[in-house]
Amino acid sequence: MGPGLQRSRELAKFEVRQMSENEGPSSGDLNDLQAKSIPPVMANQSVPPPQMHEYPRGNLEPPPPDETMKYLIPVNPSLWALISGYLGLFSVLLIFAPFALVTGIFGLRDIKANPNKSGIGRAWFGIIMGTVFSFFLIFWLLPLLMNKK
Repeated sequence: MGPGLQRSRELAKFEVRQMSENEGPSSGDLNDLQAKSIPPVMANQSVPPPQMHEYPRGNLEPPPPDETMKYLIPVNPSLWALISGYLGLFSVLLIFAPFALVTGIFGLRDIKANPNKSGIGRAWFGIIMGTVFSFFLIFWLLPLLMNKK
């Protein structure tokens, strides 16, 4: 019989005895029960409290982000580059293509002026998609404008 099952049976016997006698447990019974319920390995050891992670005092900034996080989520992005990336996605609708091109150029200039900003991939994406779909827009609008004359 395992020690856990033995302790459970002793506790059950103690409770039955207590209920049948209609009196409270004696201090000896409680001490016996407490001594049997604590494993002997743990009874003689002191467990240190869990350690909490703290930043060094005076450092109010979180640690710098991981380099790979810049590719997954915008970490300190240039606003122009961020807008350019989304406009580059919507440039397949043709109307957003010139705006993606312009904001991408502004994004690259902003990143060059502020090296701590990220988003160069988004800016280039906006420039490339804006350029490609701006040509589609021109080739689509040019025949429409020629037919009116």
